[in-house]
Amino acid sequence: DTIIFYLDRLFSQPMDVQVKKFLVSVLTYQYETSSFMGEDAVFVWLANKFYNTGFADWMSKEDLAKIRTKSEGLATELIGNPAKNFPFDTKDGDRILLSEVESPITILYFWSSECGHCRLETPKLKALYDEYKDKGVQVIAITLELELDNWNKFIDEYHLDWINGFESDYDRPNFQWFYYIPSTPKKLILDADKNIIAKNLDIETTMRTFLDDYLAEKVKWLKIPIKKSARKALFLWLTTYHFVPDEEQFDLAELWLQQLFLLLVTALVFSASTGAESSADATAVLFESLQQDFSDLAISATAVSVEAVFS
Repeated sequence: DTIIFYLDRLFSQPMDVQVKKFLVSVLTYQYETSSFMGEDAVFVWLANKFYNTGFADWMSKEDLAKIRTKSEGLATELIGNPAKNFPFDTKDGDRILLSEVESPITILYFWSSECGHCRLETPKLKALYDEYKDKGVQVIAITLELELDNWNKFIDEYHLDWINGFESDYDRPNFQWFYYIPSTPKKLILDADKNIIAKNLDIETTMRTFLDDYLAEKVKWLKIPIKKSARKALFLWLTTYHFVPDEEQFDLAELWLQQLFLLLVTALVFSASTGAESSADATAVLFESLQQDFSDLAISATAVSVEAVFS
């Protein structure tokens, strides 16, 4: 949300159309291919704002269709969203809803026993499940297969004693109506209310760390605060200019520095791709807005020194 907020602010400023197109293209690629969990939300925002509205006139119809399909699919499964409810058949012969599975944490796992990567990942997930199932972790493993002989054999061979599901009739509402699954395996972690709290974590490393932190109530969703050391450095930086901020002013300074970070990233992107002149033009747009915000703190010396960096 923070990145989207600042990007929206950046793109709302007057900007040369070619510079804007270049920036849209670079940022779209960055966030479409990002390995950081949750940054797919930025890609979805960029797609909805620029690609699904006709702005991206340099794209072919085929490529635009691919971006629309991907962004619409990802939009339903962004972190913080409720997981889409769907019915599925179980290996035990029942047909149940995702919402009917009660568990403090649910790992929703889309896979196929015929997928080579799944055959490597699924035993790892089984080992994690065995370790965490008594701590409140459930796994719902939904196969994409139509023929189930190999699926049944794999379940029996690896003793997959979690909830194993499939779809027996794809003409009726099913998981593929609601989830974007271009490849397998796909992993979503849901909380007790079936909200998506994490996705596509590495089973042996980041997923384990995430579960430990979540179960220890270390994971916070509303706000990720700046590290104390960084806040201390910011306070010392402000007092260097003989300015001791109150709480409200300190928060404003922190916000200003976050925006300045985006400004620096923009400068680096343009410096590497279009030369110093384009970089200066692009950063000047956002800097003018930032300087107005920072003037509320009455630290003109700092503003002047920052402006000198881009002169």
